[in-house]
Amino acid sequence: MKLTDFAFASTNERAYEIGVFLAEVFTDPATSLEMIERYYSHVRPDPVARVTVARAVADMKWGSWAVQQRKLSQWDFDYQKYGLWKYGRARVMFDDPQWDDWLRAI
Repeated sequence: MKLTDFAFASTNERAYEIGVFLAEVFTDPATSLEMIERYYSHVRPDPVARVTVARAVADMKWGSWAVQQRKLSQWDFDYQKYGLWKYGRARVMFDDPQWDDWLRAI
């Protein structure tokens, strides 16, 4: 038997994969830049902006998923709290003074 994972077989934004990873492991800015450099082989404004925006998009995506799951899931997990936490973290990024610069860079 073979199992094929098609998660990476689409035309997703490349920055999303590293962005969601950095969001989930709570890296500090210096570590984030180091990981971006390892991923892209360089650190320039464009990939940094793409990854940063992707982090916020990931938080919105998973926040929305969690709020939906609070009604659908049978699991004993506080999806509402998790979703609101994700939304809150995205809001912090949207309110960052660099947000418009990151959007212009991509």
